Amino acid sequence: MTPVPRLTVSGLKGGAGKTLLALGLARALAQDGLRLKPFKKGPDYIDAAWLGLAAGRPATNLDLFFLAPHELRALFLHACALPDSDDGQPADFALIEGNRGLFDGRDLEGSCSTAALARTLQSPILLSLDCTKMTRTAAALVQGMLSFEPDLPIAGVVLNKVGSERHSTLVRRAIEHYCPVRVFGALPRLPGNPLPERHMGLVLRQTTALQRADAETRLDTLAAAMREHLDLLSIRRLAQAAPPVPGEKMAWTAVSPTSADARPRIGYVQDAVLWFYYEENLDALRRAGAELIRLSLFDGDAWPKL
Repeated sequence: MTPVPRLTVSGLKGGAGKTLLALGLARALAQDGLRLKPFKKGPDYIDAAWLGLAAGRPATNLDLFFLAPHELRALFLHACALPDSDDGQPADFALIEGNRGLFDGRDLEGSCSTAALARTLQSPILLSLDCTKMTRTAAALVQGMLSFEPDLPIAGVVLNKVGSERHSTLVRRAIEHYCPVRVFGALPRLPGNPLPERHMGLVLRQTTALQRADAETRLDTLAAAMREHLDLLSIRRLAQAAPPVPGEKMAWTAVSPTSADARPRIGYVQDAVLWFYYEENLDALRRAGAELIRLSLFDGDAWPKL
């Protein structure tokens, strides 16, 4: 049993604002000095890249389709224990971004859903609730989420896209009156488009320093909104109250080849265009004894002979 402060950010549907909330929280908490390790409920690539940029640590994908519950807990603990490249210290806080709606999974039972992931990790859930054009109905939606799977640790709500202070007050009072959860803040409709979107989702280009600086500025703007409108201290306390995670820290054991010749060399393309990888898969190959050679399609003449 390993104590790890952790929080899962989810919503009622895709596009409910959970990605902006997760990115803003990751950035703000990292700026406050937490050694924050970000996770993304898979399958996902692009949001994970943004989370890594926001937190200053690479994000790890947690995919219940590929891993049994005990394997997923082991991967989670292993990823949290990895030392950061800058200060050599393990993470002291984990933030997990879900995908789609909280209960949306592969089948009628909701397998591989964010709810299943939160239950596997015994992680408190912070719901992002899109409050556009509703007040008291918001309480009915939250109450429905609480009663749908009663054993799920839904611990709080963040109101999103509130239209005014009066709107925020009406929704907050309704939820806290009818539902046994706390509202941790209310985010207004953010001006413009905080993050660029395309048909595949969020786009993060790291091809130039200028584009990287633009992404950093956008994340700082989100973090400032979190500080202004959310109770960050109480959100931290919510995560710190999570029970210890059952399981072992190591997801696998590293293999030491008997000789250099016995070590397989595997080339993989990773550059400004092809950067969609689960980093934990590459880590698993290294731990299994492989030597990984990073290649670029833009510089084929420099490829080594494998």
